[in-house]
Formats: sequence, structure tokens, C-alpha cells
Amino acid sequence: MTRALPLAALLASLLSTPARAAPPEPRRAEAQDRFDRGLRLLEKVGDPPGALAEFRRAYDLVPETRTLFMIGVVYGIMNRPVDALAALDQVLREPGSLTAEQQALARTRRAEQAQRVGFLQVTTNVPAIIEVDGLEVARTPARAAIAVTAGTRSVVAISPGHLPARKEATVAGGTTVPLSFDLAPTDLLAAHIQVTVNLPGADLYVDGARAGQTPLTGTITVAPGSHLVDVRRDGYTPARREITLGSGAAGSLSFDLQEDPAAIAPRGSLVLAVSEPEAEVSVDGVRRGVYRSPLSLPAGPHQIAVMRAGFVSSERVVDVAAASATTNRVMLTPTPETRAAYVDHARAVRRWGWIATVGGAALGAAGVALAAAQWGPVHDARAARDEVLATFQPGGACSNAGGADDEACQQRLDAANDDVDAHERWRAAGLIGAGVGVAALAVGATLLLTGDDPARYDLAAAPDGERGGRFAFRFGLSGTLPTMMVVGRF
Repeated sequence: MTRALPLAALLASLLSTPARAAPPEPRRAEAQDRFDRGLRLLEKVGDPPGALAEFRRAYDLVPETRTLFMIGVVYGIMNRPVDALAALDQVLREPGSLTAEQQALARTRRAEQAQRVGFLQVTTNVPAIIEVDGLEVARTPARAAIAVTAGTRSVVAISPGHLPARKEATVAGGTTVPLSFDLAPTDLLAAHIQVTVNLPGADLYVDGARAGQTPLTGTITVAPGSHLVDVRRDGYTPARREITLGSGAAGSLSFDLQEDPAAIAPRGSLVLAVSEPEAEVSVDGVRRGVYRSPLSLPAGPHQIAVMRAGFVSSERVVDVAAASATTNRVMLTPTPETRAAYVDHARAVRRWGWIATVGGAALGAAGVALAAAQWGPVHDARAARDEVLATFQPGGACSNAGGADDEACQQRLDAANDDVDAHERWRAAGLIGAGVGVAALAVGATLLLTGDDPARYDLAAAPDGERGGRFAFRFGLSGTLPTMMVVGRF
């Protein structure tokens, strides 16, 4: 897996030039939607194959050099350097509106992928189809060397009326390996074996000869007859099956390799950083339950699936390093129903947060104002009552009152007490209102600060100033997967 180069400065300006003549609006709109979806699959979900499909569809709709560059980058992430090289070569042949700096970036990426590509110079005694790791790649006589991913490759030559011939070739990056096949004539037709295995990175052998590595992208071509197919990988119990095929026949074999507890093989741990809690995980087709702690696995690639009710399952191949921890970030995408329910709830919480905040602030301010407004009247009412009470003291007008005067004195005292009580009630109401308002304000602020973000599952939109062909890039590493974020408009 290739690590991202320090590209921040160049990527910040990549794809910043105006687009070419605008295509019809519906096609441009769909291309932008596909492009954005590809970015989300690549950055948030960690699904390069899905992102590649979206980018290729966007390129079919609007053949922009910038989109082709992204296709080349994703091919590189997917360990398909031959395809990455072809895409980046086309970018450099037809740079369009890319600046000299942007073209230099494409050349840098191309040079990086070229180091992972070797070549096969294949010759045969008769015209033949050449398959590499189960996929047809050329026909002889070939006009040029065949580009292949560096490493050990299984090469088969097939020609009607001849028995297929197989050879294994180890190819280093940037080198050319010659291969020559002498196919023997026969009246029989070649047969084909479709092999499926529950985990990636397992070596396949047919009659003792290496025939490829899982997952196979095609079938294994063999001569008619009986064949022994072996599947091996360090840390797992090997498996063997026999299959007999007639002339021109096709058959299939399925293997389910199990870990060998007694095997002495390097192991590592897989740490998953999952965006959602209580997610279940499956490793190489075996369910491991809810993920709670790192998984100890044999070193090498593993097919990982992360699932949670209400979310789209996320599947990817993760290469677990030996004697170390490999961290992989998993962003689960909600189903439309889950997303709608989440957005409704988040918006409701936010709405009540604003209501509580604004209402609490208003109520608190009104309460403080009311309490402040009653502070003086309370003081005056108490002073007036004190004056009335003073008349009941010895020597006062009401101290020895009798009859009607006594009733009048009592009425004045009652009125003074009522006035004090009324103003004190209003002041108390203001203080209570201020307290309730502060509490509501605190609750509202808490809801706003801690509540879910309604846009959590949205792809970030480009700023208005970046519409019409301006892009911004962010490259980094997510576990073993180089990731990026590109925002822009067609």
C-alpha cells in the first residue's frame, strides 16, 4: 500500500483552474453528485472500489482531466498500479487546463506508481491468449511488453488446439522478464476452474504449481482431466480439493480456511476506530460479535465487514502488520430511514435548545428588570408602613383611639401592609423569573453544545467562492489507507 506523499501545498491548488466548455446542465449536475459521492465513499466510508465507480461515472458524464487524476489516485490506493499508470499517463498526455505545477504533481504520482510496475516479454510458438493471475491481458505475438504489478505472477498461455501452459514469474518494479511458451497440440479444449476462498492473501496451487493469490479476478485455465487444487496461507490450516474436468468444461471450488492455533506464524492486532457504537464486526466471513477491543489476527490481508442496524455495512480489505497494531478508521453511513430519523431528532433538540436559550434569556432579563423595578417601591412601602405603625406607639394618633378612630387606624395599617405585600410579591416574582430564566438558558446552552449535529452525515459543501471549478484537497492516512478530501464544483 502506497503512503501519501507530502502533497498539501500542491493539492491545495490542484483542480483550481476553470472547467472546459460546460456540458448540458443535467449531465454536469449528475457528474458533481457522483464526484461528491465518490469523495464521501473514499474519505468517510473507506470504500475505494465504490469511490472508483462513482469517479468513473462522473468522468463518463464530464470528461475532466481532474476527475481522471482522481481515478488514477484511487487505482493506486487499490493496489492496481498498472491501471493507475494508464490513467496518469492519459492525464499527462492531455493535461487540459492543468497548470505546470499540477502537471508536476501528476508526474510525481505517476513516478510513484511506476516503481510498482514491471513488464513481461512473452513469446509463444503459436498465437495465444496470455492470462496473468486469471485475467486476459494480451495476445501473442505481442507488440509490446505486458505491464504487470510487481511481485510473483502466474502466467498462462492458451491457444485453441493446444494444451494450456503455465509458468510463474517474479517481476521487480521497472524490470522486464522474458517468458517463452511452447504449447503442445491437442484435440481437447481447455477447462476452467473458478476458485473462491473466504480470505484474501491465500496462495493457490494447481498440481503443485502456483496459480495465483486470492481473491482471484478470473478463472484458472487448465488442461482437461483431474487436478489437485491447494490453498495455503501462513497461520491457517491448508486445504486441498480434487476436481475432474472434461474438454472445455468449467467447474468451481470453494474453500473455507480456518486459523491453525498450533501454527507458528507472525500475528498482529487490528484496531478499529468505528464511527458508531455497538457495531458488529466480521473477519474473513466469521462474525466476531460487537467490537470492543483490538482483534488478534495472523499477519497479512483480511476481509473486514463492520455492521450496525440502521447503517450500510462497510467492507474493506485491511493488511494487518506483524507484531504491531494496525488501526483502521470505519465511517458507517446511515440508511435513508436512519438518517431521516437522526436529522429530525437532532433538529428537534436544537430547536428546543434555541427556544430554551432565547426564552430563558428573555425571561431572565424580564425577571431582573421586574425585581429591580420593585426594589424602590418595596423600600417606600415599608417606610410608609413604618410611619403608620409609629402612630400606634404611645403618644401617637392611634395609641388611645377608640370607636371610629380605631377602625380608621386599623384600615390605614392594613392598607400599608397590603401595599408592602404587593410590591414584595412582584419583586419575588421577578427574582423567581430571573432564576427560571437562568436555568432555562443553561439547559438551552447545554442542548446546543452537546446535542447531535444535524449535518453530521452530510458531505461538507464547498464555500461559495470555490464553486465553478475551485477545489481544496486534504491528504492523510487512515490506518493503512491513504485518504483525501476534495471539495469543489464542476
